[in-house]
Amino acid sequence: MRLTERAHTELKKFLNPWDQVIDATTGNGYDTVFLARQVGANGKVFAFDLQAESIEESTRLIEAEKLVQRVTFFQSCHFIYIYFFFNQK
Repeated sequence: MRLTERAHTELKKFLNPWDQVIDATTGNGYDTVFLARQVGANGKVFAFDLQAESIEESTRLIEAEKLVQRVTFFQSCHFIYIYFFFNQK
């Protein structure tokens, strides 16, 4: 089993159909697709990457999988958003 598959197997134990999750480095988008499927129509994925090419490639993949409503992309460092996300009142 590949490391990615093992990570996905473990994450499935904790992700719920309404969760809001962060993909801190969206890269090629495959993990973003996985997360979007796991959180379902009522969940949300906040996907970050510094590289425009990664955001563009991931966006195409998300569109092809018809998961657009579940994902918001940010071409930015994820740190400030993660800080804000966990410190909301």
